[in-house]
Amino acid sequence: MQLELDVPRFTKDLDGHRFKPVVEADRQEGNRLGVAGTPFFFITAMPSVGAVGLADFKRLIDAAIKETLPGK
Repeated sequence: MQLELDVPRFTKDLDGHRFKPVVEADRQEGNRLGVAGTPFFFITAMPSVGAVGLADFKRLIDAAIKETLPGK
């Protein structure tokens, strides 16, 4: 598999800090929300820190869906 990366454009964007404002805004939002590292997920309002196995992730999502259904 080949990435087909436009290396000159990538280097120009990286060296020119083209996306720094976007990354900084995301970092600040993460700080505001209490994100302490990656990976970090929010399932509804519940934070999940670190790697989560597929079965656990599914359980969290199913529980969140159940909570949002009428007549739970």
